[in-house]
Amino acid sequence: MKLYSKISILLLCLCISVTGYTQNFTFSPSNTLNLSHDVSDYSSNQIDIINQTSGVLNFEWELLSNTLNSSWSYSLCDLGSCYPSPPATATMSPTSAGGNAFISFHVSFEGVADTGMVQVFVYEQGDKANGDTITFAYEVHNATPIHLIQNQGDYIELYPNPANDFITLKTKTSDAIEAIEIYSMLGQKIFEQQNISKDIVEIPLHFLNAGTYMIKSTNSKGEQIISRFIKA
Repeated sequence: MKLYSKISILLLCLCISVTGYTQNFTFSPSNTLNLSHDVSDYSSNQIDIINQTSGVLNFEWELLSNTLNSSWSYSLCDLGSCYPSPPATATMSPTSAGGNAFISFHVSFEGVADTGMVQVFVYEQGDKANGDTITFAYEVHNATPIHLIQNQGDYIELYPNPANDFITLKTKTSDAIEAIEIYSMLGQKIFEQQNISKDIVEIPLHFLNAGTYMIKSTNSKGEQIISRFIKA
């Protein structure tokens, strides 16, 4: 009878131990991001992996699936490395107690509407049982029709060009400038300013490296004018 009682207690403790097992990390904002974009967008999103322990965690990840459109350009970054073409597996830099690792995914849709998904399984090094799946799901649609104009000098005057410290945009019509966006030649949005409502706008360029950029200005009619300039 005593032996039976000891075995019962042992089994009960084992069940409590297994049931009470918790993952040593959490995700922020979530382990799944459902993303909706226009074909002209550049998407850059990150999921943090938060170390909930008082020690160092070493994370590995495995690429489970990639159904992205082959015309899209993309890269994956983690704590330690960035990959223009995500490998099958990778190991991150160590994550300190209370610190964050991350998986980030960056996509240029190249004007192509489609749906696609990337799934990565993240786990503690050597312990796949203690892991979970990160998902980036994309729904990319054609942008709402807009009046897009390639600036030939008839709508916006842009000077100086090339520019060093500042660049000025001046409308050549009666329509005020309402918004400005600056993009790299790879399509990455670098700067945005909204609710301007001015005929002349001066933009500082100290945050740009030397190179060629595109600037999109939206006027009070909703017309979007594309210009190109050089940061010297």
